[in-house]
Order: sequence, then C-alpha cells, then structure tokens
Amino acid sequence: MVKGTRTIFKKLISSITALSVMICGFTFPAYAHNSDYFSGIYTGIITHQNLKFRIESSAITSFLTSSVYYSAYGWSNVSNSVGSIGIAIASPGMPSSGFYSVYGQWFTDGTLGETIPRDSSGNIVSMGSNWYSLSITMNTNSSSFSGADNATTAAKKTFTHEVGHALKLSHPAFGYSIPGHTYQGLPKAVMNQGLTMSSKPWISSTVVTHDISNLQTKWGS
Repeated sequence: MVKGTRTIFKKLISSITALSVMICGFTFPAYAHNSDYFSGIYTGIITHQNLKFRIESSAITSFLTSSVYYSAYGWSNVSNSVGSIGIAIASPGMPSSGFYSVYGQWFTDGTLGETIPRDSSGNIVSMGSNWYSLSITMNTNSSSFSGADNATTAAKKTFTHEVGHALKLSHPAFGYSIPGHTYQGLPKAVMNQGLTMSSKPWISSTVVTHDISNLQTKWGS
C-alpha cells in the first residue's frame, strides 16, 4: 500500500470510528428551523441572558407547587448566551424589580399557560417583535391537566414550555419535509403544544435536543 493510499485509508477508518461512536452514543443531528423561534430581541434590563421569575401567590396552589416552577431550571446554561434561570417564590416584603412575574388564573377554555410580551409602555406586543418585559400566567384549574398521563408532569412541562416562549422559542413548525420534523410531522420537543401522554410521544416533558438546537440558533451556542 503506497503512502498516499495508506493516509487516505487511515482517515476513512477514523471517520467510520467517529460515526460509530455517534451512533452508539445516540448523538444524532438536531435541526433548527426558522419557524421554530421568534424574531426580535429584548430591550429591557432583564433579557434572555438573565431571566428571573417571581412566582406570585396567585400561581401557588396545592397543585402548582414550587417543584412545578423549579422545572424551568432545565433551560439553564444550555447555551453560552443563556445563563441560569432564576426562580423565586414571592414572599411578603420581597422586591418585585429584577423579575418577571408569574401569575395564576382559572382557565376553562383549555389554556394551560400563556406568555404575554410587552413594550416599554406596558402595551401587549406580538411574539415576533422586540420585547421590553413579559409575564407568564399558569392555569390554576387542575382539571385542565387531567388528560395527561401524569398531571404534575404536565404542569411542569407547561411552565417549562412557557419559559421557552420567554426565550423566544415558538411551537415547532409542522412539516414532513423539514429535517428533524419527521414524527407525525413534528420533532420531539417541550415546545410542542399539548399535554404529555404516551399517545403523543413528540410532546416532551423536559427540554430536549430540538429545543436546545433552536435556542442556540436563536441566541448563539
């Protein structure tokens, strides 16, 4: 075997070995799609780099406990541009500045949670515009989560999902032709809408690879 051929052969073996490691370690590519995240940036003091949430008393119930809100830590440090997510349970005398508020409201229309962005004047703005601030509202009607395999897991998924919106991630686009959007036309992601249940495996209860790929594409890895 001549020297040049030997070098090519070694590179080929190295490539095959690397591919084997990827397959054995289940390191498969994730694809971001520009419809999977919103345009615009933060213009206020609290940005995607230092998101902190104050859980108001209206959002704490026997069902929506602190463990539901701590689930949002799953977003912490998944990108160099996104730091640790801050979660603080409101207490008497606690300052409200430096936090985005999370409220509770009784919904009966199927809403599990919602994220509302605002401009510097406090006006509600579109998801794809620049944001100055935001608030999150969680549904305190526990029966709305009863269709999930596990209601508490569904509540955790909901808050994690809403914090994903606060990071300017949208619901993944539907399309069989989009790379990574192949299972029922969707990727597996916490940013998919709906309750977590075994019949809908594309709805993740936690932050997974596709969510991270979109976040890193939006804000930088």
